[in-house]
Amino acid sequence: MGPRTCAGWLMICALLACNFGCSNDSGAGNPSNAHTAYVTLPQGNSVAAFQVKQGALQAVVGAPFQAGPSPVSIVAHPSGKFVYVANAAENDISLFDVDSSTRELKEVMPRIPAGASPNALAIDSTGSFLFAANRLSNDISVYSINSGDGTLQESSQSPVPTGLAPLSLLLTPSGKYLYVASGNLGEVFGYTVNKGSLQPISTSPFPAGGNPFGLAVDPGEHFVYATNFSEKTVTGLSINPSTGSLSIIPGFPVAVGTTPVAALVHPSGKYLYVVNLGSSNVSAFTLDDTGFATALTTGATASVGTEPVFIVSNNSGGTIYVGNQGSKSISQLTVDTSTGQLTTAATTNLNSAPSSMVLLN
Repeated sequence: MGPRTCAGWLMICALLACNFGCSNDSGAGNPSNAHTAYVTLPQGNSVAAFQVKQGALQAVVGAPFQAGPSPVSIVAHPSGKFVYVANAAENDISLFDVDSSTRELKEVMPRIPAGASPNALAIDSTGSFLFAANRLSNDISVYSINSGDGTLQESSQSPVPTGLAPLSLLLTPSGKYLYVASGNLGEVFGYTVNKGSLQPISTSPFPAGGNPFGLAVDPGEHFVYATNFSEKTVTGLSINPSTGSLSIIPGFPVAVGTTPVAALVHPSGKYLYVVNLGSSNVSAFTLDDTGFATALTTGATASVGTEPVFIVSNNSGGTIYVGNQGSKSISQLTVDTSTGQLTTAATTNLNSAPSSMVLLN
């Protein structure tokens, strides 16, 4: 992965819920009229909060809110009542209640134990189950969620073994399949999901190019895209709808910028965006019916802040946010939905480097 500090490694691993760099398609994480954004700040051991007004970010009174050591990944419950944060340096998960009026966060103690260095979270669309990828223990923690108070109960089958250094989790929109990027092995591991229970897909793991890092899925659940950290490429894979097995789409991998770490499929399913940490930009592509990606003829790249690490869209796809580790900022981009081209609309400066973001209604 190159000569990075531990703190820097934790931050770039965190993008990672989202699956995904991701559109946060887990319920309340991505409403069409999202009006609150929560951002993890690993170096500050806290979560920033913003009101979202016409796409612009305005700090919530009282923010940032204290979390555990090195909070790196965040997801929201579909009810909008709870937020979960993975604390990589403490090996646990924080539960926060969301004040429906002020949007302030209040942590509910005690924190829930996870594996070693949890760095990516995923929640199903019903809000029944939470999954955590543990980078150093090479496994996935599985929890059931109490819908009344948001508390977590670890499953009897948890943790579930996975590949070396699981970097990101991707839960498909239907909740049928869970995919895990194993950057050390150059593969993606796949699981069927049945009431929170994970079973390895018989043909798993699947080749996904060199050092797969971030994962993204299209809204129709036909394709998965994996960023190849060391190869300046992105690899597209088709999903077998019956089994969940993955196969590389002909023509892939395709070239992107330097050190691609996160990806997002536009909510329309027409465009693919790849965040390049090394070149500090976003590569933009159109997607055809086969899942193949072709660089935009105009606006094939969009500049953002330095060392971007995550990408999040609102549900309409009109606004995209990119978190920049190096410049400690969030870039707000508008999307031309007829062409896919990105235009920088605003930049929000932070006091600490961001690692992940979720939008809440």
